[in-house]
Order: sequence, then structure tokens, then C-alpha cells
Amino acid sequence: MKSKSSIYRIICLSLLICRLALPSDAIAVPQIMKEQPEEVYCDSVDGIKAKAIGIYIEEVATGKVVYDVNGEVPMVPASITKVVTAASYFSKDDINRQFITNVYLDGVVSDSVLTGNIIIACDGDPTLESKHFKGQAGMPDSVATALKRRGITRIMGRVIVERPDWIGSTQPKGWESADFTWGYGAGYQPVNFADNTMTVTLNRNEMPECNPCSPGSTFKRVAGKGSRVERKRDSAEYTFSHSGKKPNVTTIANGDPESSLIYAVIKSIESEGIELEEDDAATESSGRELLLTHRSAPMGEILESLLLRSDNMMAEAMLRQLAPGESRADALAEQKKMWSARDIDYRDIVIEDGSGLSRTNRITPYFMADVLIWMLENRDDFMTFCNYLPLSGKSGTLRSFLKDTPLEGRLRAKTGSMNGVQCYAGYATDALGVPTHIVVIMVNGFECDRAVLKKHLERVLIEKIG
Repeated sequence: MKSKSSIYRIICLSLLICRLALPSDAIAVPQIMKEQPEEVYCDSVDGIKAKAIGIYIEEVATGKVVYDVNGEVPMVPASITKVVTAASYFSKDDINRQFITNVYLDGVVSDSVLTGNIIIACDGDPTLESKHFKGQAGMPDSVATALKRRGITRIMGRVIVERPDWIGSTQPKGWESADFTWGYGAGYQPVNFADNTMTVTLNRNEMPECNPCSPGSTFKRVAGKGSRVERKRDSAEYTFSHSGKKPNVTTIANGDPESSLIYAVIKSIESEGIELEEDDAATESSGRELLLTHRSAPMGEILESLLLRSDNMMAEAMLRQLAPGESRADALAEQKKMWSARDIDYRDIVIEDGSGLSRTNRITPYFMADVLIWMLENRDDFMTFCNYLPLSGKSGTLRSFLKDTPLEGRLRAKTGSMNGVQCYAGYATDALGVPTHIVVIMVNGFECDRAVLKKHLERVLIEKIG
């Protein structure tokens, strides 16, 4: 693999420089790039101007390097980090495993009355009431139905959530304050509900309305023109302003999805005609009685969904499954240990999260290519993993890329984009979907419009792959 031989990389880079007949300062020097990647200017590689450009294309059948520009330069990967997260889980754990949420009665049931509590024991399922997993939806209604089936008509107690205590801070290092307000920056929490997002209606003379309701969230009006709402790291407190006459409806991160889950369960119970009289009085419990077991979709379906939609919260959840019950740092250490044991060079690689939203992440095209190659060469179920990735011109974040070109339907890849960043990582395929090339493209600090850059990159791929 590329990461094994520095001499090999130097020779390839030298040949590339000669072939392109570029001036000596037009190609980034790897040593400089590793120290200060944002300072290197790679002028006009295939018409692309950016502070850092890395492209690596390799033929699967022969191992021939078709194209190599700055393969060993660490760059901001954005969401192609999710490929590493997905490959790590896919190659380590059971893709048929599910998250389990158990609901218990904790108290005494007598004459159709539960004197005690309903306990929802959560294990970090990121898909509870997710709009992306409708087959697993309806958990609050299922609780109410199960209570009715048990013959309970009245509850003297509370709905209580037991949550994992190991998840810690929901937003990793390198996530910026501008992220925390919005759904993509909601973070993975001990208790997750409805994708940890909520629709908020901002009114000039009223407090905001939230759907789903989030009783644990608080809103404070501040002076200001226009309409805005803000949330800080790991917080359920919001500041907002709205000066317009018409309401503004926007979707934001839910800082307290646990309160939304409890609220939804209570409302479902009441809708079944079951009285709930919240009571903190101690009761003699004869032991917990399992009322309901809720199962998520299999892990493989979660991986496919998060790659297709580039879901940050679910990517963070899958990273944490590399070291359940331990810290994020432990999960990242396990990931590093895993790929290093597979003889993949982890030097100069910095990964702070599972989603790629961290701006401090640094990945080289060589590292990403090595991960893709390892999956292809070492997994009998590789095609399952490959088919999780979006398809060019057809699906997910690749639905418009390479559309109406010879490569439509022939690139399985994850995209990565944020301000000044555009990346791709995956496999070019033949007409039958069999991989023919490893493809990694990383562009940081591009000068042109994103749409123009994508056209440049389409041209490169068509020229190099055909």
C-alpha cells in the first residue's frame, strides 16, 4: 500500500511534477503541509486553484496508480471521515446487532393501578422516533398500548428515563459554536429522540413553539432585528430574537431530547385514557416487570442511512460503539489501534470525531485509500459495505454529481463538504457495480464557486477513469 514506502511516494510525486510541467512551487511539499496545511498553495492542478489539493486514483485489478497528487498531505476531510467510522464498525462488530430500549414497571400493580414508576432504560439508541427509520417508529404509543394490555388504568408515579452515563459531552473537539444551534450539530446524547432536532416557530410577541415539545429547553428573548436563534455547546438554553410580523419556522437542534421522550410517552399514555398522577411517594417494589422491549434497526441499516444522508449524530453514535461504555477518547483510540494493527500508517492522522464536523481533523488521501483498499481485499462481505455508499447521479449526497456523464451510476463514494472543503472517497465501478478504481479527492481552500469546482472534478474523473 502507499503508506508503506516513502520512496515510492516521492518517486510518484516527482514523476507527476514532470508530467504536468508545473513550476516547483506549484506542488505542495509534504513536510510543510504536515506542519501548516493551510499555508500551502497548490496552484492550478487540472485547472483547480486551492490551498491544498489531494487526488489519489488506483486501479483495483492491477494496483496501478492512475493519478497521485499530494497523496501524503494531511487535509481537512469533512464528512468522508464517516467512511472511516463506518468501515471501523463494519469490520469490528455485528452489523445485525440492534440497540435495545427496555421499558419496565417498577412498583406494585393492584386493582388496575400501578403505584410506582415507568422506567425507560435507554442504551444510547440514536434512532428513537427518527424520521429516517419509520419501521421502528411509535415507541411512545407502544408503551401506552402495552400498559393498556396489562390492564393498567391509573398510574401513581412518574415516567423516568435511565440513561448511559458514559457518553459525556455531545459535541466533540473542533466543532464550532455556529454548529450547535442547528440539526447537523445536535450531537449524540445519552438519550436521543426524533433525530435530536425540533421545529421551532418564532413569534414577535410570544415564546417559541417547539415540535416535538422539549420541556427541558428554555428560551430567552434578546434584542435584535431580524430572526435568529442560538444555542451554546451541550446546552438546552437558547437565545432568540424575532422582529418580523410573520412567524419564522426553522429546524434546530434539540438540547434536551430526553424531556421530549418523556413528554411523548406521557401524552401517549393519556391518549389511551390512562390516568397519570405524578407521585414521588416511595413504594414497595416486588422487582421490575418488563413491559416492553424496543429494538432499533440493525446496525448495518444505520450505517447505510448515515452514509447516504451524511448524518452527523448517527455517525457519532457508531463511533462510540467501538468502545461501548467508555469515553469518546477511548473509542478513537480503539479505532487508531484497529487500523494500525492492519498495517495502515496512522502517522499525521488526526481524527477527533466520527462525523467529520471537527475542523481539527486531518486525513491524508493515502490513509483514506488504504482503508478503502483494506475493506475491499479483506472482507468477504465487502460488496455490502460498498453498496452502503451513495451512487453518483442517483442517490444521497452524490445524486447530482456526475449525472448525465459516462460515470453516472459508476461511483460509490461519500462526499465531504464544509466552507472551503470538498472531498470524495470511495470506489469507481463497472456497469455491474464491481469496483474498478479506488478514488480519493480532497480539496481545501478552493477559490472558485463550489459548483464550478465540482465540474472540474467531474472532468478529472472522466478523464482518468473513462
